[in-house]
Amino acid sequence: MFWWVPDGATPTWRDGVARLEHLHDHGPAPHAFTFRHAFTPGATATSVTGAGARGERVR
Repeated sequence: MFWWVPDGATPTWRDGVARLEHLHDHGPAPHAFTFRHAFTPGATATSVTGAGARGERVR
């Protein structure tokens, strides 16, 4: 699970828990997302390319 953090900010474990719960309850969104359903810092849906992006197993 990922989310964008402003430069100089240090997220707390509470931030992580809240965003994980949001992801679980609502699915991927700019607030909290996964590699499979990623968002840019501007909240635009995007895709991640590279190893594993098409379902290949990364070792």
